Amino acid sequence: MRIQLAVSAGLMVLATGAAAHANLVNVGNLTALSTPQTVNISGIVGGPYNTFTFTTNWTYGSGSATSNGAAFNFKVGSLTSLISSLSFVSGMAPNGNPTTITVTGRLSINVNASTALQLLYGQNVLTLGSHSASWANTTVNFTYTPPVVPPPVAVVALGPRGNTASAFSVSTGGSTLNPVVGLYSELGNLLASNVPGTTEDPGLTGIFLPEGTYYLFVAGAGATLGLEGFDAHALAGAAGGQLGGSVGDGGWMESAFGEGEGRWYQFSIVPAPGTALLTGLGLLAGVRRRRGVNEAGRRGGRVRRVSR
Repeated sequence: MRIQLAVSAGLMVLATGAAAHANLVNVGNLTALSTPQTVNISGIVGGPYNTFTFTTNWTYGSGSATSNGAAFNFKVGSLTSLISSLSFVSGMAPNGNPTTITVTGRLSINVNASTALQLLYGQNVLTLGSHSASWANTTVNFTYTPPVVPPPVAVVALGPRGNTASAFSVSTGGSTLNPVVGLYSELGNLLASNVPGTTEDPGLTGIFLPEGTYYLFVAGAGATLGLEGFDAHALAGAAGGQLGGSVGDGGWMESAFGEGEGRWYQFSIVPAPGTALLTGLGLLAGVRRRRGVNEAGRRGGRVRRVSR
């Protein structure tokens, strides 16, 4: 379980001052336990959004619960850790006094009305014993800020290679080089790779991805994969060869690699057949909610602990 906090004043200014549009979603009243739970985030309208402000009124429940033991993350499909960085944290303390917790941060992918997003939450998940706390009037305000690093320009476009209802995989079977493959979101964050230990998120087999644009970096043995900013590099002098296997439901293109060469591929994940109507109904439900009709849903990975 990855537990970390990344706070940067520069990111805080970017996240709070450059938002082009916003969507406030009320998740409701939650009881957070030491065993992580999930709740559907219903009511996202429009998009894309890639930054968030999470707010909850925290009250002690039982055990050794403390407000700085509150832990949450976002998940969708096979991606169970969508917070790429945090830029502002307030209202958290090493005691059980009532407080209002506010956390601002960046997501590793863009989300929109069609994203089946969930809140993953828990209370003092790393402390032995049973603990609980009330998280009242929990809200998430989604916003959008321009990516810090633009996507690669020289890419091999593969087109649509899967849909949201089917497992997505990348294979390199039959390759004559020893390929390193990194899967990046359109925001430049590493989501998965075939390098053990590079990231705690899923490998490259059987991933359920939300709708969107994705990038693959491929190079020979020794290539490095950074966690953000499309920071991927081939190793000079690495042996070249032929790339085999497949990407989703199609094969590779431009599969011959020279010595020390790295290459970016771009592909998309599209809505599952028959979901266009459902997405439209979801948007209509969002309009109705703004007129006073409340809806909520519940569905359950990994949480990012926010602490000082």
